[in-house]
Amino acid sequence: PIYLIQCEQTGQDHYLGAIVLKTFAGRKHFEVIDGQQRLVTISLVLLAAIDTLQQWAAAGLDADANQQRAILIRDRFLSTQDPASLTFTSRLKLNAHNDGFYRANLLQLRAPVAPARLPDSDKLLWRGFQFFRQQLTERFPVAQADAQSLARLVETLADRFLFIQIQVSDELDAYTVFE
Repeated sequence: PIYLIQCEQTGQDHYLGAIVLKTFAGRKHFEVIDGQQRLVTISLVLLAAIDTLQQWAAAGLDADANQQRAILIRDRFLSTQDPASLTFTSRLKLNAHNDGFYRANLLQLRAPVAPARLPDSDKLLWRGFQFFRQQLTERFPVAQADAQSLARLVETLADRFLFIQIQVSDELDAYTVFE
């Protein structure tokens, strides 16, 4: 989160490199060839911010406004909510090993039943989320519950973290980009 804080304090952009995307004809979906870890990390920061806002709302701290902030951040960056089941559908699909945990636990903000039994890669995702949640808790203690500043921090992430987007039509083109 140091880059996020620096961007917020200095107003400068932070370049996060190139993201290579495989495009599909006629679809608005992409396969991320390179850049998955950066996107997942950013999503963990956003989920930690949403969780913080929801905890403040549950504690009665500007409940309606904080719940609305959490919804806006989730809708804008991470997922849509199914009106029937009320579960969230991710805009980001992880690899086959981690997608289930990401969607069922992290995206729904549900702690795993037995974190110690998780596969190593899911443990890393859970620890990453907990790390960012702890960082936000330290930066925005409940006693000060400055939701507007937290929301501005999220906007800083959206506005100041920059990527180059490279779209390719197949893996062969992706390998050409890497060379």
